[in-house]
Amino acid sequence: RDGCAPSNQKVKAATNKIVVGADAPTISDAIDMAVSGDTIVVPAGNYIEQLYIETDGISIVGEDGAILDGSTITPNSRDNSMICVNASDVSIANLEIKEFKLDGPSTSIVPIGIEVDGGSSKITISHCKIHDMGCIYKNDSDAYNAHGILVSAPVDEPIDGITIDGCELYNLSLGNSESLALNGNVSNFIVSNNYIHNCDNIGIDAIGYEKAEEYDEADRARNGEIVSNIVEYISSDP
Repeated sequence: RDGCAPSNQKVKAATNKIVVGADAPTISDAIDMAVSGDTIVVPAGNYIEQLYIETDGISIVGEDGAILDGSTITPNSRDNSMICVNASDVSIANLEIKEFKLDGPSTSIVPIGIEVDGGSSKITISHCKIHDMGCIYKNDSDAYNAHGILVSAPVDEPIDGITIDGCELYNLSLGNSESLALNGNVSNFIVSNNYIHNCDNIGIDAIGYEKAEEYDEADRARNGEIVSNIVEYISSDP
């Protein structure tokens, strides 16, 4: 799919803090209300919704036990992600994402926990937990792909300034893809202090030369640091 799905018209928030359940009925409604400088607080609970963040300068902070539950959401070619970011100066912290799965192979649908889309900048993802999601294997096929976190940019829509810190990604069924990936024109990133385990393909991947039709030096993740992460119990099964 091409970028995040469109959001509804925004209504200016009256305060710098928006509490889901008190000031807005859903997280998506809170995002639609938010303006730059606002913080959305997500209390503990199960939230069955996909989030599209296209407003610059907002923060989403989950209280302990705030869960985005994808168990009853079917990914499709337009809505692959539980969270999709296409903005600048956005932070996402302390959310849990689980059970977002695609039943069988697909050449066009890739379940993703958190996706940062081309053109975004200064994005921080911290202390999030993403687990038990991805592909449900039905047969022998190369058309299985999923990601826990994906930061992906074409050459003409660069991503600059990414921090992914203190997250835990586990029990991910990834097919031919990666638990945490930075792909394409992505620069100035820090991937630190994450714990990635018990997944069935690559743990952390900084990659390039897949987005442009012809060779382009900008088509690669670069000028970044991948430090102090623990990656273990990674398998190629099945």
